[in-house]
Amino acid sequence: MIQALAQSIPTSTLFLNHTVKKIHWDQQNDSHVLVDCENGHVFTADHVIMTASLGYLKSEHSVLFEPPLPHEKVEAIEHLGYGYVDKFVIQFEEELFEGKYRRIDLIWNRDEEETDYFNIKENWHRLIHSVEFISPNAIQGKLHYSYVYYCCQ
Repeated sequence: MIQALAQSIPTSTLFLNHTVKKIHWDQQNDSHVLVDCENGHVFTADHVIMTASLGYLKSEHSVLFEPPLPHEKVEAIEHLGYGYVDKFVIQFEEELFEGKYRRIDLIWNRDEEETDYFNIKENWHRLIHSVEFISPNAIQGKLHYSYVYYCCQ
């Protein structure tokens, strides 16, 4: 799949085996970034989109970015958690919709007086964060334990 996607990218703009050592960014001007690679190459960019695993970001953010990331970004990285994602599929005899909707994201009202979010046995439905229509008569839901833990504390 990666090879198929890479075919549409001009080879002069695709760089492989360039492990990023440090990202230098300008706090005053968000459109000036230097990406320093372990092999000595340095790339200049207006913007950088970084995709890394949460574990890598948690362990390396303090040495990867120069200057360090703002406090609120570091706090967000440190408070994100790993968790389980469970899926369920419910199939109905009748069609539920006529193709209008593909996905519904759920945001639960946080009311600690009424709901014990950590009593999963009674409040499992509060762990559902999205429902997708996978066919006209079937839905798939996703339950994410760390999502509820971090969003509802």
